[in-house]
Amino acid sequence: TRHSSSTFVICHPVDDRVTIGYEPGSNIRGMITTADIPAKTEIMHIPKSLIIGGVDWCQDFETIKKEMDMGPLSKWFDYFDFDDSSGSRLPLEWDRSDEPGSALRELQGLVPDDFTHQHIDWFQEKAGCLAGKKMTDLDFQAFKIDLTRSMTSGLVPIYDLMNHHNGKINTYIEDDDEGGVFVLSLVDIPAGFPIYNTYGRSGEKPTNDLFGQYGFVEDY
Repeated sequence: TRHSSSTFVICHPVDDRVTIGYEPGSNIRGMITTADIPAKTEIMHIPKSLIIGGVDWCQDFETIKKEMDMGPLSKWFDYFDFDDSSGSRLPLEWDRSDEPGSALRELQGLVPDDFTHQHIDWFQEKAGCLAGKKMTDLDFQAFKIDLTRSMTSGLVPIYDLMNHHNGKINTYIEDDDEGGVFVLSLVDIPAGFPIYNTYGRSGEKPTNDLFGQYGFVEDY
């Protein structure tokens, strides 16, 4: 896929009734329907050839970093150029000092070193992906994308633009026989409605883990 200015073109195999847009009444970007989609419709199929990584966290990070470092020479250049995760402030970036008034200390009962920073601390340790090396800006950008956007099979373009909402989740995923991913509608989805995924599928991530990793608290 290629984009010009602020327009990102979605090519098949994504349903024509799906587009990138903003959730009604908000500035939250995600996948939106342009027409009614019946339940059990195949919304998109991302083949293995379009998935970045999918081996393990460290190798996925290295692959993402390598492609980002290639700039326009990478076939993923427009995909990474379209990514806006660098603008988000995750809890792992908050002030972790013990001083009264620090962002994390304001959250009662939260232990920063054991919770919000667990991923990045391990990542930088000698046993982690960086093996104790100093993290560069490119390292951090690749780490952040991998942490917040990837799934078990790797970084999946288009699929990763769906937002999280367990209360309104309207899709489910199935693997194909070659390592790709199908996204299907779980229920009838009306026109103009967001297409929701869940970042805590099958109860794998409780609410506190979702906050620590992604920086949001589930709607009541």
